[in-house]
Amino acid sequence: MMKPDLIPGFEELLLDLNRVSAEVILPLFRSDHGLEDKGGETGFDPVTMADRGAEAAIRRRLAEVVPEHGVIGEEYGEDRPDREFVWVLDPVDGTRAFIAGLPVWTTLISLRWRGEPVLSSIGQPYLGEVFIGSPEGSRLVRGGESRPLRVRPCFGLSVATIASTDPIAYFGADEKAAWDRVRA
Repeated sequence: MMKPDLIPGFEELLLDLNRVSAEVILPLFRSDHGLEDKGGETGFDPVTMADRGAEAAIRRRLAEVVPEHGVIGEEYGEDRPDREFVWVLDPVDGTRAFIAGLPVWTTLISLRWRGEPVLSSIGQPYLGEVFIGSPEGSRLVRGGESRPLRVRPCFGLSVATIASTDPIAYFGADEKAAWDRVRA
């Protein structure tokens, strides 16, 4: 098990990485973001200067602060993925929403220790929010304030609230049938 006393320092770095990426991404949101299609024969797979620039900025910060760590990123691939600590990056998760000007994209950053996830964040730069999860629990950081997260009571799927962008596009027939049962 990773030493728990390492978590607070890594959480601070995680918040810094979210800040660094937001500085690159936000000026390009609802602006000239340099859309390219990296999908080729496999279909439309958008990437923007925000995706690439934010990942590059995160990698630079990691190289400054924890040069011994590895990185796996959506835009620039793997760099020492066999290291004890490896950061996993998706700088603009929801690029299609980003290019459409919809504020429902996020920045995903996680830290693995010996192949197991130990710390993750979902950053929403447009709202100035970062959700952090670790073995210590989860919290929302906004405007310098932090508060623990918890779910509301839910006694069954029939009273649950489910939100999704387009799950049907990703489901096979069996999964679609299960989704329909949950929604019913």
